[in-house]
Amino acid sequence: MISLAVWIASFSLLLGWREALVLGVMIYLHEMGHLLAVQYYGVRFAWPFFVPFVGAFVLHGKGVLESPRKNAVISLGGPASGIVAGLFVAVLGIWLELPKFVSDMAKLNILINFMNLTPFWLLDGARLANAYRKKELAFIAAVMLGVAICGMNFFAFAMFCCYAARVTLQNQIAKVLPRSAGEHGGLWDLTVIQAALMAFCAASLRTFFD
Repeated sequence: MISLAVWIASFSLLLGWREALVLGVMIYLHEMGHLLAVQYYGVRFAWPFFVPFVGAFVLHGKGVLESPRKNAVISLGGPASGIVAGLFVAVLGIWLELPKFVSDMAKLNILINFMNLTPFWLLDGARLANAYRKKELAFIAAVMLGVAICGMNFFAFAMFCCYAARVTLQNQIAKVLPRSAGEHGGLWDLTVIQAALMAFCAASLRTFFD
């Protein structure tokens, strides 16, 4: 709570205290999505910690990283809860005719969670991509391309480019981050859920920013 208060205070210098408060709460819900997944697997954890002007993270035991499924579930838990929270606040803001900044922060939160699924760097999307096989990444890329073509959607096209690049590099990355020997089969259930979330996000962002 102290780190969250400091985070809100720091971002209030950029956005205003009301905007920073709404965005901070939604990012907290994102981190709680990770935390619930960590608790589900019975892994040791620390409460979310917020870094001023950056974001937040949850520390947990390293053993979970050895399992692609556990790693993927924990990584997807944050963006999934963050996207749902952003959509809920956006719809609630319109329905209850709340001040415009509430809906604006909800839209920004959805954009942040969507970008967080980029399959590179230290983002949740990178950890998910590390758990997936090449064909699963190709499926997500194909879904993004379909959304981009059908809806003339820049957000989906940008993500398609990222996942297409990751598919190209996956063989090299897999040599550095091999799948656990005890894990067999794919993660198609999580792949479909992630692809659906990303398609929904891209369509929502296209509508929001029209």
